[in-house]
Amino acid sequence: MGLFGAAKFEPKKAPERKATSMTNLSTIRSQGFEAADPHKEFGVDYDPPRLETEEGGVAFEAGQWTLLESEADRAELRRLEAENSQLEEKNNLIALQIDLLLNMVTEHSVNIQLLERQLATRVGFS
Repeated sequence: MGLFGAAKFEPKKAPERKATSMTNLSTIRSQGFEAADPHKEFGVDYDPPRLETEEGGVAFEAGQWTLLESEADRAELRRLEAENSQLEEKNNLIALQIDLLLNMVTEHSVNIQLLERQLATRVGFS
């Protein structure tokens, strides 16, 4: 015997529902829309997600989060690129000067060795 009486609880079965689609795919495909074009199919055109803060921001584009650049960031980037190119030119000049000095030292060393040999041969003959 059950808790609330002799009858056993047996709910009625719900009738089966027909699956319906929100869109008529045959109509959509006949108009040239594909499933890969949701903005055409549903009339939705949206920008990628963005997050902006006081220091800058990020946006989700092509599957990755990328930094958003402001005009101040672009100006700073141009300034740093100009400074970088100046430093590279100075570095190249210094490398050239070092090569020149090494060549001068090598030439001077060779001259000294030649003079020492000449001196040694003169002293040996005298």
